[in-house]
Amino acid sequence: MLESDFVLPRRMSQVEFYDSLRKIEELAPRIVYPAHGEPIEDVGKTIGMFREQFLLRQNSILSILAGGEYTVYDIGRKLFPDIRGKRLPLEIFLMVSEVYTHLQVLEKEKAVEFEEKNGALFYRKSG
Repeated sequence: MLESDFVLPRRMSQVEFYDSLRKIEELAPRIVYPAHGEPIEDVGKTIGMFREQFLLRQNSILSILAGGEYTVYDIGRKLFPDIRGKRLPLEIFLMVSEVYTHLQVLEKEKAVEFEEKNGALFYRKSG
């Protein structure tokens, strides 16, 4: 990783998560026992809720980017205004991670593009 030409792998955790949900859906279980929380009896409804929330978050990010170019952190602060750098570092990490994984999907769909400026990635809507 210290080599100058090394490229970190880009995991697309949102894609992986929704692929997992699709696989669970194909199995059509009557009940799911998650690692955390109560058993899920209405699996289809729960998966539908996740998909709906995903699309809402994507649309929120695209709405933010309609106002110009922003870094991942700037987008996160607009999505999660209560964090504002005053919370635990873990919350900031989770904020940045969520925004970045959504941007990866939007980039793959050619809805956004980015440019590196002074070591930071600036995202904007494509087109």
